[in-house]
Amino acid sequence: MPNQVHSMVAALLGTGLDPSRNILFRQSDVAAHAELAWLLSCITPLGWLQRMTQFKQKAAAVKSESSLGLLAYPVLMAADILLYRATHVPVGEDQQQHLELTRMIATTFNDRFGSNRPESREVLPKPFPMVEDEAVMRTGASRKTLSRIMSLRDPTKKMSKSDKSVLSRIELTDTADDIRKKVRKATTDAVSGIYYDREERPGVSNLLDIVSAVTGQSVAQLEAQYADYGTGAFKDSVADAVIATICPIGERIKQYEADQTYIDKVLVTGADQASELAAVTMKDVKEVMGLARHCPLGNAWADQVTGTDKGHNLAPCSNRGDCELDTGVCTCGTGFTGAACERRICPVGDDPLTGTPIDPLGIQRNEKQRVNCKATSGSFTLTFAGFTTEPIYADDTAKIVKAKFTALPSVTAATITFGGITLSACTTIGNDISIEFTQDFGDLPNIDGNAAGLVHSTPSVTPTLTFTTVTQGTKESLPCSRRGMCDINSGVCTCYPNYFSSDGNGAIGQRGDCGYVSGTVTACPGDIACSGRVVCPNDCSGHGTCYTMEQLAKLATLNGEIMGWTYGAVPNKKETWDYDMIQGCKCSAGWEGHDCSLRSCPTGDDPMTLRQQNEVQILVCKGSSGFFTLKFRDAATPQLPFNAPVTSLATALEALTTIGKVLVSYSTDANGITGTPACNAAGSNNIRIEFLTNFGDLPPFRWILDGALILTLSTDGVGGSVQGTKEEVVCSNRGICNHLTGVCRCAYGFTSSDGFGGEGDRGDCGYMEPIYLTSAARQANQV
Repeated sequence: MPNQVHSMVAALLGTGLDPSRNILFRQSDVAAHAELAWLLSCITPLGWLQRMTQFKQKAAAVKSESSLGLLAYPVLMAADILLYRATHVPVGEDQQQHLELTRMIATTFNDRFGSNRPESREVLPKPFPMVEDEAVMRTGASRKTLSRIMSLRDPTKKMSKSDKSVLSRIELTDTADDIRKKVRKATTDAVSGIYYDREERPGVSNLLDIVSAVTGQSVAQLEAQYADYGTGAFKDSVADAVIATICPIGERIKQYEADQTYIDKVLVTGADQASELAAVTMKDVKEVMGLARHCPLGNAWADQVTGTDKGHNLAPCSNRGDCELDTGVCTCGTGFTGAACERRICPVGDDPLTGTPIDPLGIQRNEKQRVNCKATSGSFTLTFAGFTTEPIYADDTAKIVKAKFTALPSVTAATITFGGITLSACTTIGNDISIEFTQDFGDLPNIDGNAAGLVHSTPSVTPTLTFTTVTQGTKESLPCSRRGMCDINSGVCTCYPNYFSSDGNGAIGQRGDCGYVSGTVTACPGDIACSGRVVCPNDCSGHGTCYTMEQLAKLATLNGEIMGWTYGAVPNKKETWDYDMIQGCKCSAGWEGHDCSLRSCPTGDDPMTLRQQNEVQILVCKGSSGFFTLKFRDAATPQLPFNAPVTSLATALEALTTIGKVLVSYSTDANGITGTPACNAAGSNNIRIEFLTNFGDLPPFRWILDGALILTLSTDGVGGSVQGTKEEVVCSNRGICNHLTGVCRCAYGFTSSDGFGGEGDRGDCGYMEPIYLTSAARQANQV
């Protein structure tokens, strides 16, 4: 089977398929095919499958030995098509029944589960067949462009690799002699002249179809060309034409077959690409079927309010963890735990009553590990508890190594010393780098590393890193040092009497644990205990600003507009006691996520939802003096005079950061008259503003007036306005957002649009490439 797969891929590549534009993969490498087939089989009536012509024919041949796989195969074929939301499928006559079944299954699925989807778009679009007559009608192609090629030995049957006679078919890897021999032995007739007649002269007609396919000439042209040929001369000419086209393909196939490493790479890359696209469909399928995995919801530790004093709304992973959609499990941020990251982790520390000189179990020790580096140049990395350092160079000092190692999120503090008097991390004979963990207690994971970047000046010596545990850590690492109670709602330890926050070494300090025993408290026991604040995760990753809940409320937006809500403005309200004690991130433009660690991807209109409209708002300005300022989503134009012409108004609007392209027109500019003012004493000018690149139901314009002006606004279908119905969705619903780069990876057949239905540099996936049928692409891109 692997050899057959390689041969098939080599054939596809040899015929000209470009893996950079065509996704080639092994079906079994994408588990979503089998998964969707099973889900679709649960809604497919048994009678539909039993009536399939091919099943009845093959089942009759094997009788009682017919298998479930044979019966269910059309459902798998449907899954192959629907998984990638194909719009058109090339089919022969014998496959039209399968495609019709696919459409019936898609219709059944959408009817049954479509009401669970808020958008009007079908979850599984019904694909259309691309058959010969339709192709002629849509593309104007020659009638014989898609003709079926028949067997050379029996031209009433289609050419097939399963035919026992090798003379019945032309293989893509046949030699010139093989092709000529097969064509000369092809079944024809004794009638003089060469002309096309499928019923009376199937053999000659089949050869004409073959020449038409390999030369691109129409059958009518070929009939005129070969009208006076005898059968033998005609066959020689057919052979020449086939050889000219097929033999170069055969040579390329052999070249690809000889490079199986490249073919494996194509298959792996294709499987990854197909899996990403399939995941989008499966997510929607499972969502509407009620099978999707959702991460647990918890009251957000910090969020933007949804109304006055309406904070701490339900959020996945409580806005303090990342949701793994494949598993439905939250990966909580540092300091948080629970299924929904709804609980705080209290500080841990060493029990101050164990490991003392009078403890019968003996004195407890810190963990000590040793790394030996034998090299003269280059660099290495160290990995501890899942985190890896930046490159450590062979000549780095102990101070530099300490800075790089303690920068790991998994290390609180450590002391690092070198053996002997050396000043370099690595030496010719090997230097010992001793690491003592001074604030992380217990039996710790072993340090690991990567020596691939190290070099030794002696060619016969291999540079190495070796790792040894010198002293196993025996101190406890317990919540609140086992000498206090942990408040899971705040993550703060309430220490027992005479126990206080320690420095991790038996003295008072700021760890927030209860690891210091004394009769009095002389210093603040840590930031957490003193401030009571839950700080922002990861310092908002450097891509946002940390605010209190009170501050976040003032910045909260709805449809892009700051709403002016408050949180905690009413003193002593129990629901908002934490107004200045809980902090959350307000992400900078282009970043998102609870900790602002995810890059945002471009948004756009879904090109597969048709007949939608741009937002149009109508302004009427009455007055003959003064100025006005227009605001949209909290960005404002400069002051504009009452008599601003349409060009000035359009330029001012498009200069706003919240608006892309707009089309502005004045009703008083009709009939070739231009330059009329925006406002007039009668208020007779309708200022029509159409948003061309901002989609959806947009918020209304707001304004500031200076002078005797009156402005009125019509939106949402009133007074000639139009409510926007296009989507403003990530990657236009036709791709996957790579949050590491902020770039959309578009599904095959879709690419970046210009926002107007054409190809452009918007960065979304809103343009459907004309790869199936020109008319289909044109229809899909109607705006």
